[in-house]
Amino acid sequence: MHIIKEGDPDWKKKPIIIFNCNDCGCRFEAEKGEWEYAPGIAQQMGEAKYQCKCPCCGKNLYTL
Repeated sequence: MHIIKEGDPDWKKKPIIIFNCNDCGCRFEAEKGEWEYAPGIAQQMGEAKYQCKCPCCGKNLYTL
């Protein structure tokens, strides 16, 4: 047997969220710890639940 990519037993604890920046066009994945839950924003923006800063331009981004 040959392992091509080792698994991570804690992968469910580190969900990855994809963010898209409308300012600079950056599209990136952020792991748990890089994004945060934004309950106040979720209420204001309807369905947005997570926030993260764009690594290219620094804008605050929000996503489901």
